[in-house]
Amino acid sequence: MRLEVYHGSELAATLAYGAAPVYRGALGGRVRALLETPRRVRNPWTGAWAEAPRADTPRWWLSSILEAGPGRAGFALAATGVPLYGAYGARRGVRAPACPAPPARPAPAPGPPAACGPGRAARRSGTA
Repeated sequence: MRLEVYHGSELAATLAYGAAPVYRGALGGRVRALLETPRRVRNPWTGAWAEAPRADTPRWWLSSILEAGPGRAGFALAATGVPLYGAYGARRGVRAPACPAPPARPAPAPGPPAACGPGRAARRSGTA
């Protein structure tokens, strides 16, 4: 299982389960600071909580990285060999996190009826 952490198109860090992380430049330093910040960690596959980041299993390792908030800090992750939450959760009977409802469709703009094409005036009864 491997994660590459990007900021825009620039590679900031490479993280592999069971291996030492590789940080690149100032952006890599920001990633390191995020990952080393003490915090509680929730494992989305089991719903369990840990008082600090863990790396004793691949899922806890990945949960610890995701809970650090790289996305909120402007980073994007590219992953290989990472379990999909939806597929794993469906097999275990775990419900996926709630997703926000899609935005409502805007009301149609006022104007001529849809049957009238551009440049054609709508005919009304009583007019020529």
